[in-house]
Parts: sequence; structure tokens; C-alpha cells
Amino acid sequence: MPIDRAALERARAAYTARLRCVVAGETVCVQASGYYGGWITAEIVEPFKGEPGTGHW
Repeated sequence: MPIDRAALERARAAYTARLRCVVAGETVCVQASGYYGGWITAEIVEPFKGEPGTGHW
């Protein structure tokens, strides 16, 4: 399905699960669990909310 880039550029947030998102030439990874909309790049280190064992924080 084609993406309306103009609409996306005006967006304040986008979930990466259904898109191929690129930040500074790097394709971002989707944050675990599908609930959180975080974008993970190589610069960011674990732990990430949504992974097993992170429900208490």
C-alpha cells in the first residue's frame, strides 16, 4: 500500500511495525510487544520496555 509521504511528514508520531522507517540511513527496529511505539536504533542500548520481565517498570 503506498504511503502518503506528505501526510507522514506532518504526523507527530508513527508506529514502525507497519512501516520501514529510516533514521540517518539506518532502518529502525520495532520496540517489542506491539503496544509501545518506540523506535530502536544501534545507538540505543537495552533494556527496552515491552520485553519479557519489564512489566513491573
